[in-house]
Amino acid sequence: MTVQAGPRAQAMELRLATAVWKPDHVRIELTGPGTELRVVTNGDSTWTYMPAQHQYVAQAGGMNPSAA
Repeated sequence: MTVQAGPRAQAMELRLATAVWKPDHVRIELTGPGTELRVVTNGDSTWTYMPAQHQYVAQAGGMNPSAA
């Protein structure tokens, strides 16, 4: 991935892992240098967790992998 911020561009390698358990359970993990993010949904709620900050956001609603 290359991130462009104004005149500066920075390249970084990120690892993306996904797991889908139909019909509506999804887990996404993104890891890289200084980056870690997890998103989990059960179809009714979605949680986004940032381990380094020990913070999460919970939202009503889910992601539907069949809709893609």
